[in-house]
Amino acid sequence: MAFVLKKDPTFLWPVEVELADDSGDYVPFSFKVCYRRMTQTYARDVATKLNEGAEIDLDATAREIIAGWDEIKDDSGEDVKFTSKALDELLKIPTMSAELVGAWINATAKVKEKN
Repeated sequence: MAFVLKKDPTFLWPVEVELADDSGDYVPFSFKVCYRRMTQTYARDVATKLNEGAEIDLDATAREIIAGWDEIKDDSGEDVKFTSKALDELLKIPTMSAELVGAWINATAKVKEKN
């Protein structure tokens, strides 16, 4: 397959999280996130800061790398359209920004491993 260079490339990646429910049990959830393909330098900087325990704004990083999503529903089962306001709501969930950034790092690391 030929490599096609795109102006603003993105990729859809599955994200799996476990969140506590009302009974105190953890329930698995999954959805897909449309991530931006950031530069290698950007990815390396984020991964290095996280590995070294440096201070990083995970919410800001999530906002930079996320371009959309699929399979996120509201209380009535309707699709939640991706907007900056909807992303803000998602990021209010404890640990969600860390899960989203972590999934992006894992996705970019997998691509790196395969090449």
